[in-house]
Amino acid sequence: MTHQSSRAYACVAYRIMEYEGQEMSEEYLSILMEMLYDFYTESEIKKVYLDNVRLDSYETMLRNGE
Repeated sequence: MTHQSSRAYACVAYRIMEYEGQEMSEEYLSILMEMLYDFYTESEIKKVYLDNVRLDSYETMLRNGE
């Protein structure tokens, strides 16, 4: 994984926490990162990051069915 990809995963996870108004905790960040790794490829997460797409954890879980 490239530095840009890992940064994109972390930034998107942080945006999700911020958007949902969740407490900024290392545990929740870890859960979100795992979900993003499972459901989004590196190219997809970079696109989400660069296009400033707002996700929430529910939308990310729904992606599992696609």
